[in-house]
Amino acid sequence: MPPQQSSTKISKQSHETANNKIADTKAPRVSKASDTAAAKQTKHDQKKQNKEHAKKLEDERLALTIKARLNNQQDTAKRAISYNPLDRPTTEAEWIKAQALDSKMMRRLRKEVIEDSKSKISLNKVGLMVYVDPNKSVARIVVPEHLQAIVCYMHHNMDLTAHQGAKRAIAAIARCYYWPGIPTFVRNYVKSCSFCTRRKASRKENAGMSIA
Repeated sequence: MPPQQSSTKISKQSHETANNKIADTKAPRVSKASDTAAAKQTKHDQKKQNKEHAKKLEDERLALTIKARLNNQQDTAKRAISYNPLDRPTTEAEWIKAQALDSKMMRRLRKEVIEDSKSKISLNKVGLMVYVDPNKSVARIVVPEHLQAIVCYMHHNMDLTAHQGAKRAIAAIARCYYWPGIPTFVRNYVKSCSFCTRRKASRKENAGMSIA
């Protein structure tokens, strides 16, 4: 083989070898870029799943909160419907027994009786807790929390009271009974009275009617 042809052949072989080396060096770079893209996609998918999971948990928490509130409202409504005037104590012994039940209000008032000598709350001769107004000679019975709504029922819902307004109910209750915050409690009770609500709505509807 002539020397010129041999050198040309060697040059071609060297060129092919160099191209192969370049291709080999480029291949891992393509693979690395592909891996980076896949990792980014995986991270994006993971973030999306975390957001969806967090939203699902938040929706479930909100649903449970709403359900709990509805249950509380339903329980309150059931208790309001189930008020029985006969459940009200009628004797001093029954009132003493009712006052003995543990509650936040009664614990506070008992502590006041013991620690505050100037308190208007005191115990009478038989141990009944009463409120004594210096301006009046009548001692008012302290009503425990679980009986306050029943007392309101007696002075608002009964036939003799004929669903009078909160002002008259407060005055009637305050003559014989006492608990902290009577006016607010009675006003809220009257506002929640379904009969009074329907009666007010009926009056508003008829307000624009006239007889020809």
